[in-house]
Amino acid sequence: MSKNVFEFNSWKRQIPIVPFYKGASGEESIDLAHLISTENITLNVRRHGTGFDGIAIKYAEVPKEREWVRALTNADRYPDSTDLKQYITDYVKLLKKYFIEQWDNSKFHLILMSGGADSRIISWILKELRDEYGQSFLGDLCFVCHHDEDAMFLEVMKLQGWKPEQYHVHKAALPQSASYYDYGDFDDNANSYTKVWPNFWNEVLPKFREKEAVVVTGFNGGEQFEYPVKYSKTSARSIQSPWWNIFKFSFTFEYYITKYWLKFYEVLMPYCDYDVVAHVSRVPYAFLKKAHWPSYKQGNFCDRRRDFMRRSILDHFGDYVPCHVEHNYIFDMTPERTSYMKEKWFSSKFYRDFKDDAFVQRAEPWNLVFYKGNPVEKKMKFDNGLYSLATCYEQSTR
Repeated sequence: MSKNVFEFNSWKRQIPIVPFYKGASGEESIDLAHLISTENITLNVRRHGTGFDGIAIKYAEVPKEREWVRALTNADRYPDSTDLKQYITDYVKLLKKYFIEQWDNSKFHLILMSGGADSRIISWILKELRDEYGQSFLGDLCFVCHHDEDAMFLEVMKLQGWKPEQYHVHKAALPQSASYYDYGDFDDNANSYTKVWPNFWNEVLPKFREKEAVVVTGFNGGEQFEYPVKYSKTSARSIQSPWWNIFKFSFTFEYYITKYWLKFYEVLMPYCDYDVVAHVSRVPYAFLKKAHWPSYKQGNFCDRRRDFMRRSILDHFGDYVPCHVEHNYIFDMTPERTSYMKEKWFSSKFYRDFKDDAFVQRAEPWNLVFYKGNPVEKKMKFDNGLYSLATCYEQSTR
């Protein structure tokens, strides 16, 4: 069944960053395959969008009264620009408030983790809620992580006192590869014209249970604190206009986040909560600077200069475990995965219906080399997008 834009339990709590689709008839849905089935469409993969004329990408309207949608002055900032402890305390309270209001302990919660800061801060928040209200408040949950960030992940899980059955490293005995992630699983609807995304939770949550589960993600966390100080040429505009910073530097333009909203019962994105974003937008200028972080990258410990704020938040929790930086997702296409994707492409409904299109004719979506999760060449990225669109088209009734 198609999901309408307004059917989500927590949609109204998210900043307008999750796109949805609108057909020429005016119907709106988060489900691209549904609109492919019902709208009068023409394939158009030459420009980025949905891949079809007749279906557009839209966003919820930005409420004009929200302070983070306009340029801010120093007067808009946190009242006491020197009180770092109070600013962080208030930030933690807002994250807790989000989870208290949104958490449904009757549902299984899948928490997507890494060895980095954003998901780690979430796990600290949940740890404090567990300690304050008991495990029954959280119910059944599992934190999941992948190679090669598992060492930092496991250390933090033990530090926070989670039970072994509450955290999991995906295919712990296997090295990263396309087969490790079941990359290109054609039954996994990408729900967008963007790219295929690795799966590192199917050992914990198989497909047939996904629609019953709530997924928790650190989406758009670090972008808000780090990017205004990371990109010097744009920092002034990013600091003054938080919405510009969020929208430009998030992964919104890849649209893959729509997949999660379609796959799972619910998606919790605490860093996209209205009140949390408003608080971040008011961070004093004095705190927008870099600090030394003990870090871990591709098997080596190192010292990195990153944003001062998230380092201070981790210090608040007493977390001095090095953070994994620059999630790499660098893996090889195994012969088995290459053959699988090639066979699925040529037997797909999408290929059969549009094989006369020049771009579809030239596509080789199985021919991939990766760097940090992305195909390295422009044609590879384009072909990968076509494959993701084919997984969606396969779900339509056309």
